[in-house]
Amino acid sequence: HTQLDAVFWGISKSQFKDFLGMVRRSISEGSISNPSKEVCKERGFKHYSDWKFSNSRIGPNMHHVNSGLIRPYTEGPDSSHGICGLSYALKENSKTAGLRCDLFISHAWDEGVFDLEENLMKSWPQSCSTAYFCCLSNPQNQPQLIRHLLLTLEASPFYQVLKAEPKQMLLLSN
Repeated sequence: HTQLDAVFWGISKSQFKDFLGMVRRSISEGSISNPSKEVCKERGFKHYSDWKFSNSRIGPNMHHVNSGLIRPYTEGPDSSHGICGLSYALKENSKTAGLRCDLFISHAWDEGVFDLEENLMKSWPQSCSTAYFCCLSNPQNQPQLIRHLLLTLEASPFYQVLKAEPKQMLLLSN
């Protein structure tokens, strides 16, 4: 991630669909779960509604998906270079040294992933092939690197992608 500009940290629409298939499998296998109210209270964070979590139109939020799928999946090495800790996007596209983003997606991590899916799939512009999508583009297993990149505006991957002037921006809400 330090050797490749964030504008190349993209995922394609078909890769996002594949990712959602992984999310569904991870839920059915139990790797993505909703912590109990007691566990949330102990850890000092708000409990996510069990109704939302298990609803097929809303689903778990991105915090659940990150801890139950993205981080475990990306901690291992990529198949091309054996690099551990890449973002989901770079792990999937390491053979091509990433995909150039022509779409910037902004979303809320507290929204349900299936609600996000519905909004994103109907809004993804046909003229755009790859997107910067922070949860999949940023290296979730490298919190120190992310903190470092966010120290200044110019070092931020968000800034780098926007400065490259993607064709479109999507600001999604649920």
